[in-house]
Parts: sequence; C-alpha cells; structure tokens
Amino acid sequence: MHSEVTSFSLEWLGLQVTQDRFTASTADSAHLEPLRDFVLGTFSVLEHTPIRQMGMNRDVHHRLPSREVLATVGSLLVSKGFWGHILDDSRFESVRVAGRRPQTEHALLRLTIEPSVRLVPGIYFGFNEHYEDESDDSTKQLLSALNENWRGYHVWAKRIAEDLLSDLTRESD
Repeated sequence: MHSEVTSFSLEWLGLQVTQDRFTASTADSAHLEPLRDFVLGTFSVLEHTPIRQMGMNRDVHHRLPSREVLATVGSLLVSKGFWGHILDDSRFESVRVAGRRPQTEHALLRLTIEPSVRLVPGIYFGFNEHYEDESDDSTKQLLSALNENWRGYHVWAKRIAEDLLSDLTRESD
C-alpha cells in the first residue's frame, strides 16, 4: 500500500486502486460472478464515488498445434502480399479491431488478436468493452450496465474467440 496506489492479490482476485482507477481481475473463469459481485458491492458501499468510464475485459488464450499454424493464421489476418514491398520478412504481431457488440449500442468493443505469450505456440484474443457516461447519475448507470451485461458479455467473448479460432484454423488447413 502507498498513498497513491494500493495493490494486492488473493487466490482468486487481483486488485489495484489508484487515485483515478479501480481494477479488479481474476485469472479463473470460475470466479467471474464473484468478481462482478465484489465490484458491485464495493461501489454500493462507495456510492458517492463518481464513475465516468468502465471497461469489462476478457482474455482468452488457445494453444495451437504448431508455429506453422500460427504463421498461417497470421497470414490470414495480415496479408504478407500487402506488406511485401515495404517490409522484408513481415509477420503477424497484433491485430486490433473496434466496433459494437450486437445489442450494446452504448459500448465500444475492442478486440485484439496476437500470438499468445502464455501458450506457445498459441493465439490470444483480448476483448475490451468500454462504457462512458458523463450524466449526473453516471455511477448508477455504469454499475447497472455492469450488472446487466456482465454474464452475456463473458459468454459472448468466449464463444467469439472459439468461433474465430475455428474459422482461422480451418482456413489454415
């Protein structure tokens, strides 16, 4: 603990709080609901703490059978033909796409696809759904969005990662 940052970890929870950011995380998907409940409970006690922005994140790592499959997946996402006249030995490092998830017109979703650093060879899908609210009751609105969208968001992100993995590896065959 420090006057500008508090950070600690429990078996299922990572918490970091600075003067302008509160981050709670878990590496175990079995604790997604308790994580949501922890955040909602914290801010029900801190009801006068203003919240203007909120993000829900989901990280998914999948092992791939070989580095060759990863290279082929990368070629599907980033065309070597396009970069060949600019770079020698171009390769996939990261792709980031932004848009809106169906039925969430008030949130911006960013999807990042990269080689996994956790599972080698593997692929990483990083989802971030970002909400902003500048209204007088922004804290209430954002916590309501967290409560209403949490489960659907995590189920959707996991399914999309699996669907993308299936599509990309099928294309690489």
